Amino acid sequence: MRRNSDVLKPEFLLENSLEARNMAHEAKLLKLLDDCCLRVRAWGGKTAHGAKVRFEEKLRAPHV
Repeated sequence: MRRNSDVLKPEFLLENSLEARNMAHEAKLLKLLDDCCLRVRAWGGKTAHGAKVRFEEKLRAPHV
């Protein structure tokens, strides 16, 4: 049974639900991963070890 306060404050519930927090965390990680891939591509597609990597295929973060 839903209380009236639940209906009146959906954003409060969303912020505090575990699923919403996990989704936000995942989106942050994907953005970090995407930023790293872009930086490596800017270096000529080489990792720190000098190995050439196809980031477009392997580590491309899906758009959230």
